[in-house]
Amino acid sequence: MRFNKFVGTMAAATISLAAMTGTANAQQVTFASINSIQGQTVFSYQENGAFTVTGGMFFEGNRNFPTTQPNQLVNVTFTGFADSGNAMFTALSPTTSFGTQALGGGSFTITSQAAPGTVLLTGTFGESSLSGVVGSGATTGGVATNFNSVNYTGGTFFTEAGLINPGAFSFNLTSITTGGVGGLFANASGTSFQSFVASGGATFSATSPNPIPEPSEWLAMGMAATSVGGLMFRAKLKLRAKRQVEMAA
Repeated sequence: MRFNKFVGTMAAATISLAAMTGTANAQQVTFASINSIQGQTVFSYQENGAFTVTGGMFFEGNRNFPTTQPNQLVNVTFTGFADSGNAMFTALSPTTSFGTQALGGGSFTITSQAAPGTVLLTGTFGESSLSGVVGSGATTGGVATNFNSVNYTGGTFFTEAGLINPGAFSFNLTSITTGGVGGLFANASGTSFQSFVASGGATFSATSPNPIPEPSEWLAMGMAATSVGGLMFRAKLKLRAKRQVEMAA
């Protein structure tokens, strides 16, 4: 009886360990991506103003979860992205610097052009930012984006993927042009990026409700199972020895 109780207790402990390690690290899964059509301009920034995304110029990229879908034209609408204070520039060389522009939060909607009225993805986001290397020596540089507090609120992509919040997305800006010149530049007063346009795309990810344990977590679970097995074996030997003594008496 005591042996069975011991085994049950240790098995429960192992299950608890597996549950804790399985939920310790939430994993982000990319489930959708969109890209501009043949390098067309889809992003723009207005000096001392706001960052915008031009709707109707995106292809839906491959949806990696749960299935791969054919490309289709979509309309993309973003609100928000207004400048939040002045940009910050840090000199890298006599002709280049690294700039970051804080932006406000907002919301977005992606709809299908082939099936008007079909909402593919909606969501909101908190404060965001644009950053990149600016100057005459950085004409091939790109722009990095950062978004905080991404929360998906609906759309067939999100609901069919079976994922949960929090989410994440990022833009990949390419072919940046400022006043007809390739590259990213600061304005004369050093308070903002100059107005620019760019092509590029975006990826969207969300949290898996059933994260796969990391290798270290598998190791921890394996060690726990091995320890339980050893304790069970030792307990079984002690029980057998006790019975032999009782029978000999």
